[in-house]
Amino acid sequence: MREHVSYLLSLLASKEEASEVHGAVQWLLKAYEDYRNRVANNRIGYKAFKEEFHVRLRMPISLDEDATYSDLLQEATDRDKVKHILEVRKFTEEYFRSPVFEEADAIKMIVAYNCIGTKDKENLSDGILPITNYPQEVVNGLVEIIHKHKLLTPAITAEDFVLLLTTGRPTCKYMIPPYTYNVDFGLVLYMLLTAGALASNWCSVICKPGMLITRNGTKMMRKNLSAIVHTHDGYKRFQLSEKQKEIETDVLRVLSEVPSAINNLRK
Repeated sequence: MREHVSYLLSLLASKEEASEVHGAVQWLLKAYEDYRNRVANNRIGYKAFKEEFHVRLRMPISLDEDATYSDLLQEATDRDKVKHILEVRKFTEEYFRSPVFEEADAIKMIVAYNCIGTKDKENLSDGILPITNYPQEVVNGLVEIIHKHKLLTPAITAEDFVLLLTTGRPTCKYMIPPYTYNVDFGLVLYMLLTAGALASNWCSVICKPGMLITRNGTKMMRKNLSAIVHTHDGYKRFQLSEKQKEIETDVLRVLSEVPSAINNLRK
């Protein structure tokens, strides 16, 4: 009887979700919340949780009036993706057992699931894909993040961004503006370094030519750049500022197109 009531309650909740929850990330956040409240507390088993959540995913899709067919197709695809993820109990619980599961974690989970069974030689050879081999749209996405959060001035181009990180010699000098923090730009570099996008001598490469300027207007020194990047070593998301949380989420979204990068960030 208790199981039947729980099942009915999930149907009632799903009426709101059908119009308010969209996208694989948001559905995974809902699934995590349900898992923590009921499975982790031994109120129901995983099988019952999965079956009941599948009912939610099968509810009619309700979108805004201006939604297109593509929006409808994307929502259906996202729901199906979450359904298949939940089918793999061991994989799902690897993530859902964590006491914290946020949007960035959901993105990592989706990318990791998409990589199951892949045989991409670039990803499996040494687990590293340098930024020079990134798809152009990924580089463009990273540059858009730099622009959005005003991490460098003047506005850097995609070509100069790659040159700065791989040769230290972009076409002009770039400065971390005084209205931002060095560690904000450092978080982007830290994530790229962890993802395997930068060379082992990245710090010397970037600093030696003197084309990166600090927010104080001085040449960025190697020890200082290393410090603002490695201040994020082993960080927990709750330690980040609100701006840095947004930067982290943006970078993860862009790097989701590079499976090896996400795999390295998970380690």
